[in-house]
Amino acid sequence: MNNKKLFLIYFIFLFFFPTKVNSSCNFRTADYINDLKIPKEIKEIKITIPKSKTYIQNSLKILLSEGYNIDPKLRKKYKANITVNYPFGECQYKAKVWQNGDHKDHIKWRSSYPLTSLNVKLDEGNILNAVKFKLLIPETRNGMNEILGTLIAKDLGFIAPETFETIVNINGNKSLMIFQEDSRKELLERNFKREGPIFEGDESILWGNYKDQKNLTFEELALTRLINWKWFLRGESSRLISINAFKEMQKSYLPYQQRGGNVVTPNFRKNNYFSDYYFLMAIMNGAHGLRPHNRKFYFNALENNFEPIYYDGDLKLKKKLNLSDGWVNYQNAFNKDYYFPYINNLESLKYNKRLIQDFESRVINFDDNKKSFLNDSLDNVTNNAKILASHLEELGLKNNKTWGFKDSRAMYAKKNKKRELNQKLISSYKLLNNGIEIKLDNNEKEILDFQEFGKLISTNIYKNERYIFIPLDEFSEKNNDITNIKSNILDGEIIHDNYINFEIDEENKFIKIKQTNSTGWILFNNVKLDDWEIYFEGNENEIDQMNLQAQRFNKYGITGCMNFLNSKFTNTKLKMNNGGCEDSVNIINSKGDIESIFIKDAFQDALDLDFSDLRISNIKIDNAGNDCFDVSGGKYSLDRGLFFNCGDKGLSIGENSEFSSEKILVDKSYIGFSVKDFSVANLDTLSINSNQICIESKQKKQEFGGARVSIKNLNCDKFINAIDKNSIININKYEL
Repeated sequence: MNNKKLFLIYFIFLFFFPTKVNSSCNFRTADYINDLKIPKEIKEIKITIPKSKTYIQNSLKILLSEGYNIDPKLRKKYKANITVNYPFGECQYKAKVWQNGDHKDHIKWRSSYPLTSLNVKLDEGNILNAVKFKLLIPETRNGMNEILGTLIAKDLGFIAPETFETIVNINGNKSLMIFQEDSRKELLERNFKREGPIFEGDESILWGNYKDQKNLTFEELALTRLINWKWFLRGESSRLISINAFKEMQKSYLPYQQRGGNVVTPNFRKNNYFSDYYFLMAIMNGAHGLRPHNRKFYFNALENNFEPIYYDGDLKLKKKLNLSDGWVNYQNAFNKDYYFPYINNLESLKYNKRLIQDFESRVINFDDNKKSFLNDSLDNVTNNAKILASHLEELGLKNNKTWGFKDSRAMYAKKNKKRELNQKLISSYKLLNNGIEIKLDNNEKEILDFQEFGKLISTNIYKNERYIFIPLDEFSEKNNDITNIKSNILDGEIIHDNYINFEIDEENKFIKIKQTNSTGWILFNNVKLDDWEIYFEGNENEIDQMNLQAQRFNKYGITGCMNFLNSKFTNTKLKMNNGGCEDSVNIINSKGDIESIFIKDAFQDALDLDFSDLRISNIKIDNAGNDCFDVSGGKYSLDRGLFFNCGDKGLSIGENSEFSSEKILVDKSYIGFSVKDFSVANLDTLSINSNQICIESKQKKQEFGGARVSIKNLNCDKFINAIDKNSIININKYEL
């Protein structure tokens, strides 16, 4: 069978037998990419639980049980059918639902039927890119306060979940509820972050149903846990990142009861990020969200920093700040000379059209009352910020005391013994080829496989007993195998490993980089590259074939040989030869104009662009082991591009990207032009030669939908195109 027939069969299979991730919608998702991003377009979420009788009986057991807490044993999972109604059609998904919340404020009896806050996990499809989310009784989050508060936090640069009002119909019973996505990969990507470890306070021993104690009896012994433990299992790099981040989280939780005021600051000595978050939560009256067991954290491996994730603040945006509230301990939350850098941002929020539009699109019936709530809340939060800033100035803050880890751990061990909680403390560990050896405080040793250890740091349970991972090794903030250089010339920093040499010619604005090992990498962070030219010469004599089996990123979260993060380009030129990394050039969360990019002989992907807004005049890429050009999660414009000998795709446009180009030539690749997952591509002229598939347009991942391609002039020697049922390919205004 010749290749043309083979790929015609592939196309027919893809079209008539779509993959599992394709949603069961009665419309083509690529026709409504923008609408499917707007919360207000959801008219109703209908949940049908087939085992309705059993579900009601379980709800009654929760309501009739003693005390205020919800017994975890009653959070039973039920299969459900989800129907999402839009003005233009509906989508139907299989899902699982179960009771949400620690306390009984998350369940009510209304009109002979239970109204419950629910956790929802979609087996297929997504709602606004979320595949796991909560549907909350509004009073449990103070209604509109939660919606506006998340928008304020996100506007100021903090990670915050998608949150909005919607009508929910559970087995025929309608109610207004709050939709809020869970802390998962989709949340990170929505906030322009790469997937990485997510942590939260461990609540499993806090409530009265644990050992029949009063609520919060064991609070000072509750540390943290890893939420996304399956990410830990993906490979050596994710294991190293997760373990090191977990140790630092445990270290930061240990002394919080000594500091007081709910202060948990894993980056405390590095920057003011968590002080800024503490300040914001204070002025929004979000004390509940600062309780250690309510805290969530993301570890950003690229920046070697933790970042707070907003969660469950129980916000009261219209309430004046009370400086005498007992939960506050400003003396420990802020260092000397601290100032909140977002005062001006807060004052301008009231006039921020985008914020107002975002709020309007997330509430039902944006009437005068809700408009008044919006304006009054923004005014009050701004006034609270001024009150707190003035108070901190009057306090005369001192530099914060740093609590010793070993002393804090010793105190923890003493309290653990005194409370007879019988937790086994892990004092050290050793990484093995197929698992991890742990050593306890009593010198006992055990060997766990990676899955067992991943579950341990997620649940603090192993063999039905509590194990707490707080090894005694020193927590060094220095990495001996990398170098950080503050660059006044570039107004940022340059970070590289020991396999990189480079020279900077300030007068001619030229940087020459030489790789001494194929794994060597360099990262330009927060730099401004005005009229600079950068040349990277890889180690052509030593391409590490082990990279074929390794994870895409290394233990620092780096994927590229030459990397740019949070940077600004103006008339910049980049040139790369013999890139031996997963990406030869990787640009992340950056903006600006690039004059030219030339890449030759890339080991895997040649050019990878993530979460960026870039205009590029010229690209030429010759010979890549995988994709020549790969973009995701951003806006990209290319004037002219030449792509030769691409092992997989000439161009890959994915994960909610917008791409436009004037003229592109792709010669010799497997797939010439691929557009996926809610991405939109508009091209003037595209020429493709000697490829197996000319154009591909499809949904690949569950959290997205179909893609849309529009090309005015297409020249392709094969004319074999792959389109799934949710996607579009339009050539010269004619749809294929």
